[in-house]
Amino acid sequence: KSDVILVPEATDFITYARRHNISLSDLAQGAVLIDSGKIPVSEGYSFRRVTYLDTETGARSYSYKRFLVSTGEYMPYIFKPFEQVSTAVKQLSKSRRFLSGPASPLPTIKNVRSAALSCNEVFSPELYRDASLAGAEVFLNIASHSWYDHSFSVYLQTQRAGRIRAAESQKPLVVANNRAPAYAI
Repeated sequence: KSDVILVPEATDFITYARRHNISLSDLAQGAVLIDSGKIPVSEGYSFRRVTYLDTETGARSYSYKRFLVSTGEYMPYIFKPFEQVSTAVKQLSKSRRFLSGPASPLPTIKNVRSAALSCNEVFSPELYRDASLAGAEVFLNIASHSWYDHSFSVYLQTQRAGRIRAAESQKPLVVANNRAPAYAI
């Protein structure tokens, strides 16, 4: 039996399960399910929110993606003029309208203070340092490399950054990814 189930970034499995009448308590058997999805804010902008769902008690807590990558989560202003002449750039800009979310308190998962960060946040030593100083005992990273065409070099780069984060903080790091191997450091 698992204590924690990590779902890769942007899977939004909790919403999918609700829409399709899938019982998460039966499926996860009391584990804490960590998932993320898009939360609309206003005027076409969204947050990427991480949900911690205790499938035994139904308790939920949340954190938000804070470190955003250009063209992955937002389009740099330099692309604005191209939106007028290119339908492709205009469509891409509409799908890349994420905002950096607020800082959130760390949840305790099965008596362990945990910090789930998303994908490219592994490149932010400040986010990991802040979580460590707030009492995180383990780091969880939910990733999606689909925007990078499932590049093996992106996987290696994020894995190497993860090793650095784990060494800096002297804390374990567990990673779930949609198109690359899951691993623990």
